[in-house]
Amino acid sequence: MENFTTKIQISPLKGSENWATWRYKVSIMLRGTEGAMEAAEGKLRKPILGTGDGALMAYNSELLKYRKADSNALLIMTSNMTEETLTKVMRFETAHE
Repeated sequence: MENFTTKIQISPLKGSENWATWRYKVSIMLRGTEGAMEAAEGKLRKPILGTGDGALMAYNSELLKYRKADSNALLIMTSNMTEETLTKVMRFETAHE
């Protein structure tokens, strides 16, 4: 479903004028993309490198999942904003911010 959600366009976020309906529609798209809603809510966090055998491999695997989910969430949100709104949020690096 990830490819499907990135092709759907909803009315761009214009601010408080359409915040409630935009948020609802975007949350549906986020829930349809693995890990995206969790990334946006801050429930999915960047992994921390552990110690021991296989720690680096496990870290890299979890980091890849985190980056993909966060990137998908950012893409869903930012591709459904006006340019004016986008310029206000470009300073944030993660979907949760």
